[in-house]
Amino acid sequence: LPGAAPGAPLRLCRRGDLIRLAGLVPLVAAGGPPAALRLSGQAEEATFCGLLRPLPGPEPLVLLTLRPLRAAPALAASDLAGLFGLTPTEAAIALALATSDTAERIAEARGRSLATIRTQIRGVLRKTGCTTILDMATLLTRLGA
Repeated sequence: LPGAAPGAPLRLCRRGDLIRLAGLVPLVAAGGPPAALRLSGQAEEATFCGLLRPLPGPEPLVLLTLRPLRAAPALAASDLAGLFGLTPTEAAIALALATSDTAERIAEARGRSLATIRTQIRGVLRKTGCTTILDMATLLTRLGA
């Protein structure tokens, strides 16, 4: 974290972040897949992308890498889903929208009604904290998606 000494304890500002992190660590340590989550600070600039990966070795260890959201690496749909609590379908739709696809083209490509896709888009906006598709696309662009 900016200004923190190496090895300094991690202090989370929001209880929900602590609960999510505490739930993911044992799963990843037990050999589960890597996980992503968003850790929020008190100010917008203190929001981080956390990536959990298992470390090889005889003991179950996990590496937590934190990056400011604006400097996070490119995300796969599964990482995006973990970061914002999206369903796999919502994550795929969010990535399609971020690459200038339209709701109409997404509905046609997925064989779903436009109303269904719009409902899923509203879920994406709610979960990402965005108010418009443009805001969400900008956020995902900052994430490198």
